[in-house]
Amino acid sequence: MYKLVFIMIMLPIWLYAQILQVEQELSMKAVYLAKQAVNRAVHAAAQQLDEEALADGEIRIDSEAAWQTAKLYLQKNLELDQSFKSLSPSSLLKQIKITVFSVINEEKGLPYTYKNEQYAYEVMVKKPAVIMIIEVDYNKAFQLFKEVKWNIKGTAEITLHGYLTL
Repeated sequence: MYKLVFIMIMLPIWLYAQILQVEQELSMKAVYLAKQAVNRAVHAAAQQLDEEALADGEIRIDSEAAWQTAKLYLQKNLELDQSFKSLSPSSLLKQIKITVFSVINEEKGLPYTYKNEQYAYEVMVKKPAVIMIIEVDYNKAFQLFKEVKWNIKGTAEITLHGYLTL
């Protein structure tokens, strides 16, 4: 009889521990997906050359093309609509907000150290680069836990694939 009482007392604790583990695994998967999407977005954005500057022999990133490309990559990789909300109700990510998008070109002087105190982010770039920080709202599987938000950071320098050198 005492074993049955022990099991009945411990069952909610075991269940809570299992839910906690599942929630943690799902949240880490969400962070991983968001980080991959940010990395892809900044790498694609960093390849958007300013063709007029290139004709003059200057290697620069076209800021507007980079911005449009980064948004498109985030939307496609994370299945988001135009307002950066998830298209899928089963998605691990509820909402994305681009909080920082910066294009670093030669006018800032390269190598350049980018510092952002608000997000505790510092990176040094040697070539023209794109920097992005997004805020991610995690769509919790279980409502037992408080709301979770992350700041996902990414940086990519222009890649010239050996054709040109800086």
